[in-house]
Amino acid sequence: AQGGDILPLPHPGTREVAELSAAIREMAARLDERARYMIAFAGSVSHEFKTPLAGLRGAAELLQDHADLPPAERARLLQVVFGSVARLDRLMRRLLDLARADMMRSGATVSTPLDGTLAALLPRYRAMGMTICHHGHHETVALPPDALEALLASLLDNAAAYASADRKGAGTVVSVNVSTVGDRTRIIVADNGPGISAANRSRVFEPFFTTARGEGGTGLGLAIVRAIAAGAGGSAELLDNAKGAAFRIELPRGRAPVPKIQ
Repeated sequence: AQGGDILPLPHPGTREVAELSAAIREMAARLDERARYMIAFAGSVSHEFKTPLAGLRGAAELLQDHADLPPAERARLLQVVFGSVARLDRLMRRLLDLARADMMRSGATVSTPLDGTLAALLPRYRAMGMTICHHGHHETVALPPDALEALLASLLDNAAAYASADRKGAGTVVSVNVSTVGDRTRIIVADNGPGISAANRSRVFEPFFTTARGEGGTGLGLAIVRAIAAGAGGSAELLDNAKGAAFRIELPRGRAPVPKIQ
C-alpha cells in the first residue's frame, strides 16, 4: 500500500491471486466513494434542517419572551412555527423514502401491476387540477407496491411543482406512456411545463437540488425515483424534449403468476 491506496500485486503467482488483488482494489475504491458520498450527504441534510430549526427557535424565543405580543404578530410567529414543522415533516418523510429506495436490491420476485397503482394515485392529482393521460399501462414491474407508488408519485409531484404556474398542479397536463422493451417495462412521464434549463439538466437527480425551495420543495423527489429504479436493476433519465420535461424509467418486468393446479 502506498499513501493509503491498495495497489495490485506486482507479480501474482496465480490467476486467482491476481483476481483477488483486483477485487480488493475495486472494493476499496467503492468504499472510498461511498464514504465521500455519505459525508457530502450528511452535510446536505444538516444544511436542509438548519433553516426550519432556526425559524422554530427564533419564533419560540419571541413567543416566550413577549407574552403581550399583538395578535397579528403572534399569529405570524405561529405561522412560522407551523410552517417550519411542516417542512421538517416533509424532509423526514422524503429521507425515509430515499433510505428505503437506497436499500433496495435488484432481483425482486414481486410483480406489481402499473394500472392499479396509477389508478389509485389519479384522484389525488386530478383534485389538484392536473390532467393525466395514460396509455399502454397494462404491464407489471418487479417492484413492491409501495415502491412503485413512491416512484410514480414522485414523478407526478415533480410535474405539479414545476409545470404549473401556481406550483400546485393546476393546469398541468401529464402523459404517462408505458411500453415493453425486451424484459423491461418502460415508463415515460412527460408534462407541458416550461421544461428544465440547460444549466440544471445535469443536476435534477441530485439529492436536495431544487429551484422550488421557497415553495416547500425538498429536492428529494427525483433522487428517490432514480434510487428506486437503480435498486430494482433499472434506470431513470431525463429526456430531450421540445416542450416540458420528460423522464424515462425502465424497470424489470414483473414475473407472470404461476397458474394454480386445480
